[in-house]
Amino acid sequence: MSKKKILVINNQMELGGVCIAAKNFIENMKFDYDIEFVLAKHSGDLANRLPEGAKISYINQPLSYCPLTRKEVKKMGLWHHIKKVFIILIERFFSSRLIGKLICKRTPKNKELYDIVINNDMDMTSHYCGACHLYSKYLVKANKKALVIHGDFFANNYDTEFFKTEYLSTYDIIITLTNYENERLKQTFPEYRSKFIMVPNFQAETEIKQLSVLEDVKFDNSRLNIVSASRLTEVKGYKRSLEVFKRLKKEGIEFNWHILGHGEQFDELLQLIAKYDLSDRVFLYGVKNNPYPFMKMADLLYLGSYHESYGLVLIESMILGTPVLTTKTIAAEEIVPEEYGWICDNSQEGIYSLLKSILSKKTLLEEKKANLKNYKFDNDSIKLKYEEIINR
Repeated sequence: MSKKKILVINNQMELGGVCIAAKNFIENMKFDYDIEFVLAKHSGDLANRLPEGAKISYINQPLSYCPLTRKEVKKMGLWHHIKKVFIILIERFFSSRLIGKLICKRTPKNKELYDIVINNDMDMTSHYCGACHLYSKYLVKANKKALVIHGDFFANNYDTEFFKTEYLSTYDIIITLTNYENERLKQTFPEYRSKFIMVPNFQAETEIKQLSVLEDVKFDNSRLNIVSASRLTEVKGYKRSLEVFKRLKKEGIEFNWHILGHGEQFDELLQLIAKYDLSDRVFLYGVKNNPYPFMKMADLLYLGSYHESYGLVLIESMILGTPVLTTKTIAAEEIVPEEYGWICDNSQEGIYSLLKSILSKKTLLEEKKANLKNYKFDNDSIKLKYEEIINR
């Protein structure tokens, strides 16, 4: 009996929760299904961690220009740059949906028929469709089409008529990562209640543990060591967190904060670290393709985001036996049990108050760490949910 065919669509394979979720999906489903993987961009260090033999292809031109910046296209040559500029100009003066449809008419279609297509990257703004969505809608045939919502839907201002008419009309199934988000979407779009289903992301528990011992990370154990690992963007709340750590240092509280990741705020954060006299306490490492040795050796994993849809790094940290502190977001209470970590009020004062309490009493961390010896993530129930979706 032939295996059912699944097509997973993603923008690229850069380090980050969305791409790791796609990789983990393939890893957990590859033995029972024939899975293909389509990317919009030829980039991403995470591609090296895809399962051996994974079938990867790329969206064809001209649709493949959509997710590329002008700088990226310019490197491809003058003619490609001219075509990208032409697309941008047309989008400014006409409907982006109309332009997307016209671009797709000039892009070769995928001729296969799949049992299900899963768009793992919503790639939309309040009025614009990205390459992954356009490919899902116009260029591939499937018995069912599904969309995974990774971001905080409401914090990102996706609750619009545009989403309702463009996205809900395209997909048979909308997958959310938490019960909280799932219920909010059902209330916002009651006529499409049957489309929403909650399925958490898979976790690569064995791989995470194996990668965590590949590098010998040494911390200064005279202080408690805190690790954060994420993109350095406004939504992750690093600037307000630096204000908190500046205050803690002035009060004589000992700590080292190790930040792994890169992003648009990297240079600004470096300047703030120097301005706040934190250069001996806060360390920016840039991108680490393997952050797990740092997370394993840390006393605490800290995530100070303004909003998160899931917070994958929190689960990775708990898998490695490291307690977590996160701001209150839509997923926090569902993925961080009280015995394994802390959830603080999503404000500068809330972060300060709880962080000070943790750092001032080391036994609190020791208790959580002891509890985490019993932590185990349940991938089996997630696989069952996906099997139900595929076999509907």
